[in-house]
Amino acid sequence: MKQARNLVPTIRKAQSGDPIAMKKLMKDFKPLIEYNARYGRAHIDEDESQSLYLLVFIMIQAFDLDLYLNGGGH
Repeated sequence: MKQARNLVPTIRKAQSGDPIAMKKLMKDFKPLIEYNARYGRAHIDEDESQSLYLLVFIMIQAFDLDLYLNGGGH
């Protein structure tokens, strides 16, 4: 089984405005984004793809790393 990589350092850099870190995260999520942009279709819907990239960007910026690292407040 493929071991999950620790994205915390890259997310932290991206949230601090590092464009290289954000580009790396977008590249990492590209297969998932393209899969969902193609879902149920024979081709990738470019509008859907752009919307999903924007959504991932917004989610990365909004993701609360401290809450995640502290167990989600539980």
